[in-house]
Amino acid sequence: MQRDSHKSSPEPGSCSASIRYGIRVVWGSCRGYAVTMVVCALLGSLLAPVTVVVLGVLVAEINEVLTTGVKGPTSLDWWIVLVVASSFVALLVASIERYTRMRLKSAVDVHMENRVMRHAATLDASALDDCETQDIIARVDHTPGLAVVNLFDGTVNVVATVVQLFTLGAVLFWVEPWLTFGLVTAIAPFFLAAYWTSRIRHHYVRIKTSKRRWSRYYKRMLTHRDWSKIIKLLSLSSLMNDRRESRVKELVADQQHIGRLELVLNTMASCVILTAVGGALLFASRRAIAGELNVGTFSAFWMAAWKFRLAAGKLGM
Repeated sequence: MQRDSHKSSPEPGSCSASIRYGIRVVWGSCRGYAVTMVVCALLGSLLAPVTVVVLGVLVAEINEVLTTGVKGPTSLDWWIVLVVASSFVALLVASIERYTRMRLKSAVDVHMENRVMRHAATLDASALDDCETQDIIARVDHTPGLAVVNLFDGTVNVVATVVQLFTLGAVLFWVEPWLTFGLVTAIAPFFLAAYWTSRIRHHYVRIKTSKRRWSRYYKRMLTHRDWSKIIKLLSLSSLMNDRRESRVKELVADQQHIGRLELVLNTMASCVILTAVGGALLFASRRAIAGELNVGTFSAFWMAAWKFRLAAGKLGM
């Protein structure tokens, strides 16, 4: 029977070190799919401000036609075609990104498992008894490719979100420079919340691995055909079941702690950004009523501000 250690694995590297490692693994496994994922994410982030500008111009064109009463063909048809084309490109990019992610996950799965198992074959028996080594093997047994791809995908999405915020900010700055500074400042809480919760999750993932491994060990010993007889003969069933339940409760408590922290931080950050967006839209609407902004420009500002808030919200997910 293995010795149950109540201590977690040795302290792992920093969150940024794990991200760099994940990027190296993905790049070494299949750089073609990795590049495709990055390109698709960046294209998707750049299409958001393009759609905003095109729809703003489209609203302005419709308003001009209604105001002047012009009959016959106008440039409105071409703007509608452009809206449909940009929407089609967005759907195509999203489909390619999903397919690429699936292929990349399979490639990284094979690469990671082969790499770890080849290294495990060179270790002696004493190394295999080490708690950290057992945690690594346990993570390999549970879709390591998905974990690495999720890490890579999350990093790419953060970069793409920052690019989208920058481009949407450029649209907002074109309409209302001073209001844009307020909106950019208001997304700082989302960055801080995302950074803090990512560090906490990175810390708890290692602890969770060790606890899950021991929980599976106790379950396997209690349900295995041969080992269960020995456990009952030695009257260890109650002890091992209590330890299994204790590990499960600790896992649930960890998840609840992180969930409550994310809820509080994201709620506070959302209140800040919603207050800023609401104030900006109120100020812009009054300018539009006063005739200082035309309908198309105000529509573009409204859509850009709302997409800006949605993009900022992605940082907290």
